[in-house]
Amino acid sequence: MTVVGELAMWIAFFLAAWASGASFAGRALRRAELVESGARATLAAAATTALACVGLWAALLRHDFAVDYVAAHTTMNTPTLYLLTAFWAGRGGRVLWWALTLAVCACIVVGARRREGQEPAAPWAVPILATVLAVALATVCLFWSPFQRVQWVPAEGRGLAPALQNPWAAPYFVTLYPAYALAIVAVVVGVGAARRARHIWATAVHGWLLAAWCLATAGIALRMRWAYSEPALGSGWTWDVAQSATMALWLVITAVVRSLLVPKVSAESSGAVRRRVPGMYAVYLGAAVLVVGLASQQHWRQESIRLQPGQAAEARDPYRGRWRFVSQGASRDERLNYLSTGVAVEAWRGGANVGIVAAERRQYLDSGQRPVSEPAMKPGIRSFFALDLYVLLTEVRGELAELRLSFRPLVSCVWIGWAIVLGGVIAVVAQLQLAPRAGTRPVGGPAGASAG
Repeated sequence: MTVVGELAMWIAFFLAAWASGASFAGRALRRAELVESGARATLAAAATTALACVGLWAALLRHDFAVDYVAAHTTMNTPTLYLLTAFWAGRGGRVLWWALTLAVCACIVVGARRREGQEPAAPWAVPILATVLAVALATVCLFWSPFQRVQWVPAEGRGLAPALQNPWAAPYFVTLYPAYALAIVAVVVGVGAARRARHIWATAVHGWLLAAWCLATAGIALRMRWAYSEPALGSGWTWDVAQSATMALWLVITAVVRSLLVPKVSAESSGAVRRRVPGMYAVYLGAAVLVVGLASQQHWRQESIRLQPGQAAEARDPYRGRWRFVSQGASRDERLNYLSTGVAVEAWRGGANVGIVAAERRQYLDSGQRPVSEPAMKPGIRSFFALDLYVLLTEVRGELAELRLSFRPLVSCVWIGWAIVLGGVIAVVAQLQLAPRAGTRPVGGPAGASAG
């Protein structure tokens, strides 16, 4: 299956290149047969790209260490869930996944053109998307191939990065890359339909734009939740290049969607009529709540304590509340692919018992019990509406445990804010998409204009 996957990846590249050339030539020369050939090649490229992805997942699930990508990111004892997550562990897998999502979008554009049965609003959309797809596949094939072979087959792999062994990682990658693909389609379709009437342009663009908006919203929220539960990613609101780019994309899409809610002023009208979309107010409200949660990071309070079993320590939170922690001692546990050293503390807030909070350090191992990474910290988190207690186990010496306590006010506002924002986005999408069924004009004009 690995050989099939690699062959499918190369075939997909050549098909995408043909789709680009044939589609451009067909449009330029007004040759319907070339346009149709490019459309069919685009569909075939999507199918073979999907087959390449299946081939890589098969290699990961079968522990095919003859493939360098598999050997670099997995071990024999990596849990099945994280074998699937390992698909996005390297650049080759990520670009291949993005190429698949872009290819699927191109297929939808082709299907819309065929259903329309007439000149589409953006006639150059398919050629441009096929070109972008060809470039992405060329990058994977020539520079970052996830099917590259090793000279000798190792008995064991080098292991998956601890940060990726987190249940929030896979949903993040699943939502993020389709968001970028949808945004590219929206730009291509929008530019292609820019000279058409405003209602044709808006109808061609808004479906892609709204889908990208939904996925970008979910992707940013998932990335923040992943980072919060993973100290290796900062365990806070850190903004790397990818996260900053996604946030910039989200802001641009939000601004464009907002502009579509006010039709352009015409010579016959006395002014623009604003369409009432209650979901936008939810987006604004959620953003405001989110900003409150992010701003509260300035008031996080942190301190370290050392405890023997049964020993107690006290601390104060930012609200001047008194906390008392009693160590329950250290425990060691052997799991499928790591050894866990954990310490549990019983926490008291004022005079009220808030339960047991456990933090751990994990040493990931291969099937031969050899370390494959530096020890990773996994936090113990106890969440309240106005405060999070965040506990890290930094060191264990015999029975003495060193813990880092972090009192984080209003973290719940971040999750509540994103939930409200996502709900508002979904409400806006539902209203705009269902408007034609209710007998009203959708924002920007009638539905049904083809995008491809």
